[in-house]
Amino acid sequence: MRAWWWRRCFVAAVTTAFGFYPAAQADDATQRGERAASEQAAEAGRAAQAAKAAFHPAHLRASVAHASATRADPAPMSHVWHADKAARPPPAIIPRIAYSKATGESSATYFDDHIDGIIQGQCIACHVEGGTSANTRIVFVAGSDASSRRSNQQTLADFLSLVEGGAELLLNKVQGVSHGGGVQLQAGSSGFEHMRTWLGLVGEEAIAPGVTPETLFDSVRMVSHERTLRRAALLFAARNPTAEELRALAEGTVGIRRAIRNLMQGPAFHDFLIRAGNDRLFTDRHIRSVLDPNSEYFVRLAQLMRKGRVRYGDDFYGSKWFHAVQFGVARAPLELIAHVVENDLPYTEILTADYIMANPFAAEIYDAPTAFENDDPFDFQPSAIVGYYGKHESKITRFNQRYGLHVISPGTLRMDIPLAGVLNTNVFLHRYPSTATNRNRARARWTYYHFLGVDVEKSAPRTTDPVALADTNNPTLHNSACSVCHAALDPVAGAFQNYGNEGYYRENYGGTDSLDEFYKEPPDGADTLYVEGDTWYRDMRVPGFEGAVVPDADYSLRWLANRIAEDHRFAEAAVRFWWPAVMGTEMAEAPEDQSDVGFAGRLLAANAQALEMTRLAERFRQGIGGKRPYNVKNLLTDLVLSKWFRAGAITDDDPTRREALRNAGAERLLTPEELTRKTAAVTGVEWGRIRPNTNLRFVHNGSHLERDYRLLYGGIDSAGVTERAPDMTALMASVAQRQALELSRMIVLKELYLLRRAERRLFGSVDVRHSPAAEFGRVSSVRGLRDSPQTLVTTGAMKRGTKTVTLAFLNGVWDEEQRKGRHAWVDRIALKDSAGALVASVELEELASYSTSHNGNCGHFTDDGYQFHGCEAALLRFPLTIEADGDYRLEVVTWGERFGDQLPRLAVSVDGDGISARQASRIKAQLAALHWSLLGERVATDSADVQEAYALFTDVWRQHHDLTSGSRLCDWPAGRCLLNVDQAFFEGIVEEQPLKGNADGWRWVDWPQAQEIIGATPDPFHVAQSWAVVLAFLMTDYRYLHL
Repeated sequence: MRAWWWRRCFVAAVTTAFGFYPAAQADDATQRGERAASEQAAEAGRAAQAAKAAFHPAHLRASVAHASATRADPAPMSHVWHADKAARPPPAIIPRIAYSKATGESSATYFDDHIDGIIQGQCIACHVEGGTSANTRIVFVAGSDASSRRSNQQTLADFLSLVEGGAELLLNKVQGVSHGGGVQLQAGSSGFEHMRTWLGLVGEEAIAPGVTPETLFDSVRMVSHERTLRRAALLFAARNPTAEELRALAEGTVGIRRAIRNLMQGPAFHDFLIRAGNDRLFTDRHIRSVLDPNSEYFVRLAQLMRKGRVRYGDDFYGSKWFHAVQFGVARAPLELIAHVVENDLPYTEILTADYIMANPFAAEIYDAPTAFENDDPFDFQPSAIVGYYGKHESKITRFNQRYGLHVISPGTLRMDIPLAGVLNTNVFLHRYPSTATNRNRARARWTYYHFLGVDVEKSAPRTTDPVALADTNNPTLHNSACSVCHAALDPVAGAFQNYGNEGYYRENYGGTDSLDEFYKEPPDGADTLYVEGDTWYRDMRVPGFEGAVVPDADYSLRWLANRIAEDHRFAEAAVRFWWPAVMGTEMAEAPEDQSDVGFAGRLLAANAQALEMTRLAERFRQGIGGKRPYNVKNLLTDLVLSKWFRAGAITDDDPTRREALRNAGAERLLTPEELTRKTAAVTGVEWGRIRPNTNLRFVHNGSHLERDYRLLYGGIDSAGVTERAPDMTALMASVAQRQALELSRMIVLKELYLLRRAERRLFGSVDVRHSPAAEFGRVSSVRGLRDSPQTLVTTGAMKRGTKTVTLAFLNGVWDEEQRKGRHAWVDRIALKDSAGALVASVELEELASYSTSHNGNCGHFTDDGYQFHGCEAALLRFPLTIEADGDYRLEVVTWGERFGDQLPRLAVSVDGDGISARQASRIKAQLAALHWSLLGERVATDSADVQEAYALFTDVWRQHHDLTSGSRLCDWPAGRCLLNVDQAFFEGIVEEQPLKGNADGWRWVDWPQAQEIIGATPDPFHVAQSWAVVLAFLMTDYRYLHL
């Protein structure tokens, strides 16, 4: 859980600064005490070591001394002993039998009852003669007879006597610290506690940590269910929760679980699944280039490509059809994951599916009969690969440099590919290609990583032994320094035996295999190991998985997929797969070095998350809440309801706890895609959104944060950049500021000028007339005519004193060609008290000789009143004195001339000489609502957050209040509205969108048409501009940019 200070300021432009709470530091007295204790412990350790050495034979003492002199820190367990096994020091004498004071149990008995089972069940898999860890300092013997138990106890005793701090090192190793075997005993597990107890019995008790995985969250305050639901809604549905969803929280845990799960539907959830899947598989790297158009295997593709190139030339490579094909093939694994999850299918089907997901264009080149409603390239359906033809004498092809491959006849070798879910999709095989020497090992490595949660490259340290590195006698098979990893990796690589370097199925002539041609026929004429009919390399391990051998080479990958799906690690890998999509960071790994800063906290995080992963995986495997097993929606719900997601604030200063929870809770940075969708959902406007019928749509949605600023804002490209930025940088802050500045004015334009109040997302309580000084007023359409004028009425309470009456014509327009425009006239204004008695009456033509403020270019006094011209900043102000407090009624007699499809609109406002308490309350209520909509915070109108935002609003308003003429929201250059910032801006407002385009599908905003739609955007009371500034301020707030 990160702790942040978020310092916000907005002067001439919005700026943002980021900082961190400093780590808790001990005071001088504590530090002195710790140093004294450390010195005493070191002295005690030296004394104990000397006492042990006194009982060792002389040559053993010399060995210990040599080890201490040559190695300051104890070597990891996985390091190879420097001398041959035969030259190892004699074993130490087992320490005298110790007894548990609580149970009277001896260390030997305790070892037999509790430790031997751990060794035989887990450690013996590697730490045994001939095992992958046979060259380490701990080598056990298999068997549970008395002799084996005593030998294994002696092995641990030797280790503890020779290695300073051996008990702590041993406990760290089993937790995965610098351990090739990864985590074997999680802190807090029964096995771990048994090991700690046994070490105490033999006099090697390690210091118990102050915070354990079980107590990690004891001093953590969880966020409310309301906030948890809002975060889940933004994550899965890209919107704020509805009122109905919020009401479900009254049902407690049952209600919130149901509400969260019900969010998992619709296009936004589909986008979440696609994005989360790609963040792991990175297959979008080839979203435009997965299939070679001149490849002869997909015959239909080659035929259609040649036809297109004959007609359009090289331009056909840029056609929508070609990119739709590549998109359809490249998205197959991600769409399969989404299909499985959205349809509540068991997650194992991402590997065991005997179908492939395809859009209409991919299905066409697969020659599949899949039915689609239309040619929507984003419509994916389960499909099949029918038209795959291998190389064969019956196939007739010709290649032309200009038009590409011409398949005259596909031949008779049509091949049925045994589909195996994600594993043999073209793009997965293409993303992890093979070579003549790699031989599918990369594919095997990433299969282990993604679907079993095993990083093979970390399963053992890379050797630096020059002899081993110089070995050329097939070291991956024969040299233990290499086989330690390849023993597991290579059989799985063999299961991919039917797929060549680029991922094509049995690509060699005759469709017999995909073996490297130089292996089959060495260029130097040397003897070959190849035997006709082979499908795998004879100088490698046979295809298989975890000791089992592939029974049928034709279906080896499908067999592997089913074996992985049945493996207990598959569920744990699923938790690891989806964890970053929800939490925003990878699951914690045990730190490598005990001297690392924050080692204790990082190790605690790794252990606690490992326990959580085990818990979630077991529920996922068995069926969460008694539901169907392997249901990802239920797993995602569990993740959201976990303490790791809901952690809000730490209530103590324990540095280990703070380090362990550094990445937990409600403070993770939104990705570029998530911020884009949040802004679109909350505000209705998306930064840089395009509405093209172009190939760009197959690459990204077209928004700025997903296109131009994607990498600058910490995103990935699935190629060179595959890790998202976890924290805000100065450059990213600048991008966020630019988005806020360019969007805020457009959001206010849409909300306050183009939408009815019931349609608005943000500004449901205010309008352009609600300035801080307004006593009362209204905005009305003028329907009256010169012969039958209309009386506009507005009422409100006023205190005695001098007021300012403001009349503003909001939508004046003039067409020079037609010499016509939209105008308004005001004849008379009458003020009446609550009893209906006339207090004051003003004929507008009489105001010409009084103190008024108006824009002479946009209006003038006439013999029968005041005329507002058809221009964009028509404003009239005049003073009015009120003699007594009370409720009043203001009547305005007016008429107008209609132009186009709009009536004249007139705003009437009565302002006091200071801030109106009523309007201040209204504005603060709106600010509080914005804090919930934008920031997810329920704040009171008198809170510090609202007061800060209100001060900004009034400061901006005062800067413009004394202008003698009206202003416009979209004034240039001070307040330009970027009408091209979102090509979907006018959707839902007008039927005919103000867009132009060309034959290639590119579109751009038709500025004259857009200007006509928005009109003059008058801001006579300087309210809209003030809200735009506040909105930009809130959109750069830490809470807006984080989940």
